[in-house]
Amino acid sequence: MKKEDRIKVWEKYDHHCAYCGREIKLEDMQIDHFFPKNRGNYSRWSDKEGKYIVSHGEDSMENYMPSCRACNFRKRDMSIGQFREAIKEQAKGLLKGAAKFQVSMSIAYGLLNPAFDKPIVFYFEKCMNYKDRLTKYIQGRLSESSNVDDYEPNKLALTNLLWFLSKVTSNEVIVAKLKIMSDADRKRKKYLSRYDGNESLYDDEYSKAVSTIAKECLTYLQNKKE
Repeated sequence: MKKEDRIKVWEKYDHHCAYCGREIKLEDMQIDHFFPKNRGNYSRWSDKEGKYIVSHGEDSMENYMPSCRACNFRKRDMSIGQFREAIKEQAKGLLKGAAKFQVSMSIAYGLLNPAFDKPIVFYFEKCMNYKDRLTKYIQGRLSESSNVDDYEPNKLALTNLLWFLSKVTSNEVIVAKLKIMSDADRKRKKYLSRYDGNESLYDDEYSKAVSTIAKECLTYLQNKKE
């Protein structure tokens, strides 16, 4: 990678690791693929090939994330959701490892939370506004669909959520729109009637895509309110 491109990645989050938030020097920065380049276990439809093909994270500035050595090593080829869960499990593992006594004492004195249930918010999420944060989240959810049956309804939900996001300007409106989205049968037609005149959105297949991602995103957004 050219030095000027490395600098662009480094400056994405003001010289901080996109995940843990620690400040990093340019020479120490490692570049992570937000959508893993080698994971490739989700499918997408290719008009060119006329079939579903396995996708991979791209080598693109949008997909590059500045990372410290520790986070890049730990994330490896995980999706962002898997990485979040791995960090939680890693913390719980302290109760079983060599430092069990020290950890137990720290819990007894209130220095550590034994439930390890504090939400993990990555640094890049803290830096993003709600609209961008939610967009990134649902794109990540889409990439984690491991088979066609999951991918297609998720893609449909994603398409409509992104349409909602393009119309909103405030956090409160985002929440309101997502509530409308989750109330699929009663209100969906009214608020999607201007969606490029695409009547196919109202067919049986669309009704079957029961806003799973929309509900998860609503919960996610509400939990992340600062």
